[in-house]
Amino acid sequence: MPGLRWRGTHPDLGASSLELAILGPAVIALTFISVQFALWYHAKNVAQSAVEAGARAARAYQATDGDGVKAAQDVFANLGGPNVTAGGVSITPGRDATTVTMRLDATSITLLPGMQLPIHVTAGGAIEQFVPPPGA
Repeated sequence: MPGLRWRGTHPDLGASSLELAILGPAVIALTFISVQFALWYHAKNVAQSAVEAGARAARAYQATDGDGVKAAQDVFANLGGPNVTAGGVSITPGRDATTVTMRLDATSITLLPGMQLPIHVTAGGAIEQFVPPPGA
């Protein structure tokens, strides 16, 4: 009917403001957590590439642990590792009679206070050795 207006209260007045006040911070927090996880994942991939390169260099015929550590440090720096890690980075070689390992320990940079995500990666393999042919 023309001319009739709805008279009564509007029970939904302000509902969208309240929803925004409740859900807004939660959406922002989830966004920051997602970005934080992405930074940690990228830092872990950079660290993994560095220790793999270090282990590869240390495994080479007559190579030393120092060669492996230097290679790991170079790859870590070239891939931007210092930009995605906080504090010190520890690269530790390990060697026995037949195998070599490289371990990198660091902490990812953080966007959220108190959210320190550690990075621990290891790579290794058999040491290349000259083996004379049988009967030589």
